Amino acid sequence: MCTRNRVLLRRSTSSNLELEEIPGARADSRNPLRRTAEHIRRRRAAADAQDCSSSASPVLGICYGRQAAAHLLGGKVEPGTAKGREYGRAEVQEERPGTLFAGLDEHETVWMSHGDHVTEVPPGAVATARSASVDLVGFEDVARGLYCIQFHPEVSHTRHGGDILHNFLYKASGAHGDWTMAGYLEEAAAAIRRRVGGDRVLCGISGGVDSAVTAALLKRAIGDQLVSVFVDTGLLRKDERRQVEMSLGTGGIPTS
Repeated sequence: MCTRNRVLLRRSTSSNLELEEIPGARADSRNPLRRTAEHIRRRRAAADAQDCSSSASPVLGICYGRQAAAHLLGGKVEPGTAKGREYGRAEVQEERPGTLFAGLDEHETVWMSHGDHVTEVPPGAVATARSASVDLVGFEDVARGLYCIQFHPEVSHTRHGGDILHNFLYKASGAHGDWTMAGYLEEAAAAIRRRVGGDRVLCGISGGVDSAVTAALLKRAIGDQLVSVFVDTGLLRKDERRQVEMSLGTGGIPTS
């Protein structure tokens, strides 16, 4: 908002609304909001850089995410030239041993899709890979927990993309891989038992997956304390109610 040739930024907090004067911003008839927008952009960029730099968890930057991390942390990103643009299959070469490329071949087939590219890594980071068109395809900053690559490991065209993601999860992030669906079921059932105690639970079942799975989990956790009610909305297909009731009954979940 503008008042007496000053520009104030309205900022809401959890409890009230605050007005903050934007330094150097002046209202004028030609473009009263230009400096306001620039101030907000700079503040957001500073906040993003702080988030990226001080993240408590490892960060994997892919493609534009890598460019954004480089830009926010003091590196350099430049517009792509005809030589620097890459779309499709490409070959990358490992420059020095890095976390993401551990156990991979020196040359890897990957999938690129970018125009702009990083020409200078942020302070503290080291380059890990290059391609024929781009000198900096990957960089890492282990101290910050930052791991960045220009290509896409999540697509099947990147030959060892799964291995790269595995390296990020298990080597960079320290994941243990000991989670199982069976373990989750036991944890969820135990949490339900603690919350329900000796009470009874009424569960409405529509015939869809969500309510059926909820009923099955409740039955596993609290047994006969569960009362299941099938709610026929009138929108089921022919004979679907009978099929649902039979399936629930087979699973030990009688309905009324």
